[in-house]
Amino acid sequence: MKAGGADDPEDDRSGPGSHEFDEGERLSTYYRHLGDSRRELYDREPIDPAINIAAAVRRMPAHWLAAACRVLHLDQDETPSANRKARSATVLAALQSRVHLIGAIVSMSPTALAALRSVLEAGGCVALIALTQEFGDMHGDGWLWDQFPPTSCLGELRWRAFLHIGRLRVEQDGGLPDLHVPIAVVPQDLRGPLCQLL
Repeated sequence: MKAGGADDPEDDRSGPGSHEFDEGERLSTYYRHLGDSRRELYDREPIDPAINIAAAVRRMPAHWLAAACRVLHLDQDETPSANRKARSATVLAALQSRVHLIGAIVSMSPTALAALRSVLEAGGCVALIALTQEFGDMHGDGWLWDQFPPTSCLGELRWRAFLHIGRLRVEQDGGLPDLHVPIAVVPQDLRGPLCQLL
């Protein structure tokens, strides 16, 4: 009998646990799709191209703060589970710590490192479209990052709170309506420390 035939035990996809695996995969896909819509709404909020770390952390959703605590290698006892203010302070302190920054950087993919360098070399703020054209979009990254971490290149940077996305209002002359340009920003006071480590 050829490999993969009807009598091949390795081809049996109805064994114990397969149904649960399929259900888990479908649930993960559903939450990511639903989360993409929620994240895209969040990414339409205004952002200052010169935003500092403290302001960037304050605008992060609660789920992302929890995820950032993990990826920044904060111990569980350092990570308040219910107090958003305390958790924000924990993430802020980690982003100001050389040790925690190094820990976050060494776990990044080469592509994510290249994307981070690209933003920093551009001064810390770039048009989002330019970044996605070179490094890919964030489709499938979802919203509940504490349960389903982002998998895209830019998601890696956002997960670590290195990169923040929003819209910049650009006034136009001649009575034309203002533009709201999507941008990607590394907080102003995080640019120098990251440049030194890359």
